[in-house]
Amino acid sequence: MALEVTKAERSLKLSVSLLLALDRSRLKLNLKTIIVLRFFYTIY
Repeated sequence: MALEVTKAERSLKLSVSLLLALDRSRLKLNLKTIIVLRFFYTIY
């Protein structure tokens, strides 16, 4: 029983960390696109 709980907790923590990593990469992508858009706006 205890092993099952720890396995569930571990998988939950892994999924949460994966979601956080995805959010971080998404934020980085958004920052890059914003910078690129600003660059284009300054050119025009």
